[in-house]
Amino acid sequence: MNQKELQYLIAFNKIPAIGAVRLQKIIQSFATLEDAWNASVSDFLSVGFDENTSLKIIEEKKNITP
Repeated sequence: MNQKELQYLIAFNKIPAIGAVRLQKIIQSFATLEDAWNASVSDFLSVGFDENTSLKIIEEKKNITP
């Protein structure tokens, strides 16, 4: 894992709605963690996250800089 991916990994770990299981799902569902970070609500929905969790992720990302 390169430095950039590590920064996104740390950023995702700061989101309360994301635990180990959801983080693993993100890693498996997106090509890179940067892609996941830039994903929309519909992107998260399309990989199996529920609407409430998807909205929480998007909202929390606004307060975190990877």
